[in-house]
Amino acid sequence: MGALPPLRYLRKTTLLMAVVLFAFLSHRVYVTFNQSFFSEDRALASVKKKVNGVICRNIIEGEPFGVDSVFQENTRLYFYAQFQDTLLLHTSPVLQVWYLGADTILSKACVFKDGVCISSIRPDLLKAGKWSVDLVQEKKLWLSLEFLVGKL
Repeated sequence: MGALPPLRYLRKTTLLMAVVLFAFLSHRVYVTFNQSFFSEDRALASVKKKVNGVICRNIIEGEPFGVDSVFQENTRLYFYAQFQDTLLLHTSPVLQVWYLGADTILSKACVFKDGVCISSIRPDLLKAGKWSVDLVQEKKLWLSLEFLVGKL
């Protein structure tokens, strides 16, 4: 068996390309590893876990009841939002904005009690169509829920 050929026969360009390839692969492994821990999806998921909200027909003993995504026209609906971190609420007011399609129908400031904000929309404002409710603090969107209102 012969010995390995000496390194003096290795061309400088081949060595340079090997170093560049190794650096590229090392960089890709590093970036992939770090993105799995610091991705935007993980950050957004952690923020969304801080706020839970539902659209419901009634509030019974402080809890939502009749949660659904399709409701009758001309009924009172409630938006129930629960914050897990109440320290975030003291910096600026939190608004609940009700939309019918792209039109803003109602905007109300939340009054919090034990980290829960409950607001409702009057039956005469609730018309058939695609609705959404946003929970907004300054320029930050905490939660957005969509539902349908129809004639049943």
